[in-house]
Amino acid sequence: MLYSEKELVGAIVVDSEGYVSGILDRVEITEGNLFLAVRDKEGKETSLPWDIVKSANFTALGKCVLLKEPIEARSRGIEPRERPFYYGTEDVRNMLVIDSEAKIVGVAVDVTFRLTEPPTLRVVAAKSIPYIEVEDVDKLVEDLVPSRYPTVKDLLTRVLVDLKKRGRFKAEDVKRNYLPQWAKSKGIKIPKKRVLDVDENQVRIVRWSEVSKVGDMILLSKAL
Repeated sequence: MLYSEKELVGAIVVDSEGYVSGILDRVEITEGNLFLAVRDKEGKETSLPWDIVKSANFTALGKCVLLKEPIEARSRGIEPRERPFYYGTEDVRNMLVIDSEAKIVGVAVDVTFRLTEPPTLRVVAAKSIPYIEVEDVDKLVEDLVPSRYPTVKDLLTRVLVDLKKRGRFKAEDVKRNYLPQWAKSKGIKIPKKRVLDVDENQVRIVRWSEVSKVGDMILLSKAL
């Protein structure tokens, strides 16, 4: 693929271990050689030879230059690894995920586990995880039982009586449909929780065997 300097400037520069060297400031030509002028987060500039570039790419999520060598890892005293350890959700959440062709494919949402299989990584095509806040009725029940009502049944019965609802209701329907309304009428604060605000078809599942490196970013061993 051919690139113009304008297309590359502003790209995040990531080494072979997934650590960020900085942002590409400009491409320099010196005595017939090409160099990348990279500026780190402290503003310090480093010149890197063009021949250590593995790949460069840009998507709607941003530009990336992927290096062949662990330059940033070594500068931090981090030894390269053959394969990454398993990581939990708290370790990888909101990390950018970059494929083998330097395409930024999204951010890590979480790590999921099954008893008989290696972990999988859920990735959403966004610059950061899109969350919305919703009412957490399960936490509301926890707050009210048993501190104010002995059992969940007692709480839900009180909800139906106060709202003058008659008939047969499933407990789950009362929780979802009537408990929030009842709580608001009583001046009870309803807890909130954050949930992922994307359609399931926007979430990509990546097998852990396809994760090649985990540094500041997550690098994949294949193109997506």
